[in-house]
Amino acid sequence: MLRKKILFIDPPTGLFIREDRCQAPVQYIGVTTMRPPIESAYLAAVLEKSGSVCYMRDYSAERKEWKDFEHDLILLKPDMLIINTTTPTIDNDMHAAFLAKRLEPDILTVGKGAHFLVLDGDVLEKYSELDVVIRGEGEITVAELAKGNDFKVIDGITYRDRKGQGIIRNRNRVFIENLDSLPFPARHLMNNKLYVRLDTGQQQTTIQAGRGCPYGCIFCLASKLSGKKVRLRSPDNICAEIELCLEQNIRNFFLRADTFTYNKDWVINVCKEIIKRNLKINWVCNSRADTIDEAMLDAMKESGCYAVTVGIESGNQESLDKMKKGITLDQITRGVRLYRKKKIFVDGYFLTGFPWDTEKTIRDSIDFAIKLDLDAADFHIAYPFPGTDLFELGLHHGLFERRKLAGTKPYAEAVMQLGAFTSQELEDWRRKMFRAFYLRPKYIIRIIIKFGHPGTFLNCLRVGLHIFLRIINPK
Repeated sequence: MLRKKILFIDPPTGLFIREDRCQAPVQYIGVTTMRPPIESAYLAAVLEKSGSVCYMRDYSAERKEWKDFEHDLILLKPDMLIINTTTPTIDNDMHAAFLAKRLEPDILTVGKGAHFLVLDGDVLEKYSELDVVIRGEGEITVAELAKGNDFKVIDGITYRDRKGQGIIRNRNRVFIENLDSLPFPARHLMNNKLYVRLDTGQQQTTIQAGRGCPYGCIFCLASKLSGKKVRLRSPDNICAEIELCLEQNIRNFFLRADTFTYNKDWVINVCKEIIKRNLKINWVCNSRADTIDEAMLDAMKESGCYAVTVGIESGNQESLDKMKKGITLDQITRGVRLYRKKKIFVDGYFLTGFPWDTEKTIRDSIDFAIKLDLDAADFHIAYPFPGTDLFELGLHHGLFERRKLAGTKPYAEAVMQLGAFTSQELEDWRRKMFRAFYLRPKYIIRIIIKFGHPGTFLNCLRVGLHIFLRIINPK
């Protein structure tokens, strides 16, 4: 059956970043803010191109409730519902499938999210109102679902056979090689004003610049979701999307890739294209400290890059090795110093709560964060997302029960039971890490001097209050 009206939702189950790779509760972590559901917007763009009518609702960002979702179901009468899920919210998210089937019995209910990489069958068995889940990249998959293709021939899905054959898992879908072939995300379906920079409150959107990660960090979903081969959009294609956003008065961007700075020549060419087109934008990206050099950073700075997030993870080399980070403390130090030299704001991410962590490894991370003199630091507790090596490691050693992953707060709560700490002790250590870094007189004075202009200082104060809440109650 052809499905012409499709409703995409981020359910009203909490303020979460719901990117497949990044699933984080905004109110419980440090320097971050809500991001647009760009992956859903890609799927919607593909469907619109094929003639479907699409709707998008981010109920949590809009501060709306289940009654608003019911109202939309009655008003819009969609043929297909696509639920953007996360592991922590999966159980609550599935209420959407229940309500949809109650109000529109013939609707096709579809789950989307990284959770389904390995726990697809579990969810379908538990929630009878859910018909299909998408595994991996969904652009082609969702188009075939909308066309009404027989489920048996659609790669990348797991589905409930309504004829009594149980749960059927089709083969994986191959990755899309040419990312330029995809239409730009359907931002016209979103309320873009909901997604802003934390420091200035200006509109900000995400540009998906590439997919794939060659690294094997045990805590990360990137290579599992997008493969180890790095696939990059052309600089021309990226800048064409930026120009379209500028027409909508969006001038702030998160240029997202699994590791944006992985390919030096490509980064420089993207920056050159931004400069060539005279695109007056501000942008941030994620990075590894061992993938940069001065030429790259000069180009980034000139084209509008003002900040980066760097996955540092630990100040203990043995811990870095065990998590398969593939980097040394000296490489991290050199990279951060280079960013600081070029006056690019550096937010360092740290992870603790691994099975091998001790008081020493935690103190090493605190000391390293202070030694690096980062502009900001986020201290997270490792979370065993299904599909990661950490998930398999934790299951093998009985460190958590997978049924209890839902309902937790990734990065803020201790999910795994560790020998060296109780859950409460680990969460207390996280609080201590925030305090040790941010409540230093040297750091406070530096920030006041750096952001001494009244307007800039007020923005900085807003961010500081956000972080302070994480310090006094980061759960």
